[in-house]
Amino acid sequence: MAHLIILDTATGAVHQFGEFPLSEMRYQDLAGKIWFEFPASGITREIVNGSTVLSLDLTLLRPALYARIDAEAEAFCKDFVTPGETQMVRYQRKEAQARAYLADSNASVPMLEAEAAATGVIVATLAATVVAIADAWGGIMDVVEGARIGAKKAVLDAATAPEAVLAAQVDWQALVP
Repeated sequence: MAHLIILDTATGAVHQFGEFPLSEMRYQDLAGKIWFEFPASGITREIVNGSTVLSLDLTLLRPALYARIDAEAEAFCKDFVTPGETQMVRYQRKEAQARAYLADSNASVPMLEAEAAATGVIVATLAATVVAIADAWGGIMDVVEGARIGAKKAVLDAATAPEAVLAAQVDWQALVP
């Protein structure tokens, strides 16, 4: 069993915490909530005016929120590209060859030539298409990276756990024009 904490995304407050089998998390109603493993030692309880107030250790919370921000950015970007490390290398190689071809039509572009032969497209058209797609995707990546780093900075600057939780929330869909 893992020690989990469930936080309310609207307020950043602790909704629930404790030992839960990870297999049971799929049965939880997590609408408006985020959850992750969190050490019990990072949760403090204080009695204020007769009520128990829970606090989370920010030094333990921040890395969990940073990881969440990175995972969400990655998941969002996968809506635009084929996932996979080798696919990324192929995209980068194809873009480099396309830019080289557009700068000099005598450039060596074996990947573009292989794709052009396989699809019946001329290399010049393929190169222009690849560069146009790369430029469009680059604009989205720029905005995603700014939002990702900005959210991490806001988490770092947060003075309380609820502020940090709220700072970690990024509306990724709003980034797309």
